[in-house]
Amino acid sequence: MTAGDVASIWAGRAEPILPTASIPRIVEFWTAIGFTTAVWPDDDGYAWVRPGPVGGISMDYTLNEELDPFMQSGMAYLTVADVDAVYASIVASGVTFDAITDDGLFLYSMNDLRERWRLGEPIARVTRPIDQVWNKREIALFDPDNNLIRIGSPI
Repeated sequence: MTAGDVASIWAGRAEPILPTASIPRIVEFWTAIGFTTAVWPDDDGYAWVRPGPVGGISMDYTLNEELDPFMQSGMAYLTVADVDAVYASIVASGVTFDAITDDGLFLYSMNDLRERWRLGEPIARVTRPIDQVWNKREIALFDPDNNLIRIGSPI
């Protein structure tokens, strides 16, 4: 099988399935950012979120009421046209921003985040856009369940 054959049979899109401790909370989070969301009618333990029509970026969430977001979180990478515009929309939705210092250190320790989770306080946060050496401008968005969603645009 040639490289072209492999590329042809694997043509499509990725749709990560991430864990969440609360379907209503994750739906509220992504709705605030402007995404379209849906919960399966016969399964309140599954939802999907997407910024537009079917065929583009999409992420699914599956309910795990016993989720430890510091041991069981997931990851996804999303490529977008303008990461700065995406960052602005996330910050406008109320997500804590600039979650790292100018030196690249996280503003919140793992203990801080664990305590916030225990108290029912939000742990969603986003880093400001940074130009990476691999020719991408990126942000790191941590959703309410501590899933890492890296978002980037080519430089």
